[in-house]
Amino acid sequence: MRPSGAHTHPSGGTGALAVLAAAVAVIAAVKILLAVLWLLAAILGLAVALAVALAAWLNRREPGPPWTGRRQLPRAVPAQPLRPVSAPPRRAIEPGQHLHLHIHGILSGEQAQQATEIITTHREDRNAGH
Repeated sequence: MRPSGAHTHPSGGTGALAVLAAAVAVIAAVKILLAVLWLLAAILGLAVALAVALAAWLNRREPGPPWTGRRQLPRAVPAQPLRPVSAPPRRAIEPGQHLHLHIHGILSGEQAQQATEIITTHREDRNAGH
């Protein structure tokens, strides 16, 4: 028998709904946490890149007071008088070590005699130079 005015609800459905709502809340919280972590990683990466660029820029600059803003020019070195070169004069083109002739198409006669004269003249020039 039921007491008057009292009512009952069917049991079993509210527990599953509560678990599902909790799971959705946990998933949403994890997604938000991951987004925040990605944002922090990007900011940290930019900060590291900025620090490296600043260190490279400071290392590249010439030393001096940072408030001057002008580069100091190097001191001028007084010019030394030129000394004459004491090396002995040489010929512009030295004679070759050997003669390499290409005598193609010489059959005989006048052309062969011209080739012989060329070779003989070259040998005489070499022997006269030594």
